[in-house]
Amino acid sequence: MAVLKRDYGRVQKWRNDAIASLVAQLTELGQKACLYAIEQRGYTNRKYNLRDSIGSAVYVDGKIVKSSKRYAYTPKSSKAPYQDRGTNGDGEWKEGRDAIDEYWDNNETLTNPQNTVELVIVAGVFYSGILEDKGIQVISAAADYLESKMGTYKSYKPKMRALADEVGFI
Repeated sequence: MAVLKRDYGRVQKWRNDAIASLVAQLTELGQKACLYAIEQRGYTNRKYNLRDSIGSAVYVDGKIVKSSKRYAYTPKSSKAPYQDRGTNGDGEWKEGRDAIDEYWDNNETLTNPQNTVELVIVAGVFYSGILEDKGIQVISAAADYLESKMGTYKSYKPKMRALADEVGFI
């Protein structure tokens, strides 16, 4: 009977390298998807808060990779804050970039984090969902962009399986 030597160190190094490569690619893809969403927008920029609140980040095993945070543009809304969700005009005044940064701060981890690499695209201002519900494109075009690019990433799974077979991991 042949005994397979399992080189877990090699598998772990390969996994880390593959994840680093995937994070880099998804980071770039996320930024491009944000830019595409803004180009395809169905709203008029008046104060630029909505545009400035759009960003992307990559999560690995449920934790945000801080270096993967991307914003679509340099902020323009710094002189035109909006009033966040207050009642009777008592909401906090914010700028678009503050909204996305607050989102990342409050969502540094995701649920069900095991063995995942996820790209998250967000419009941080509260009214982005209201506009999308009314049929006005805010970030929904980003999903269309990502779907058009997904064929690029389908090749990872067979490569992972082949290496795992080679070292006797599965």
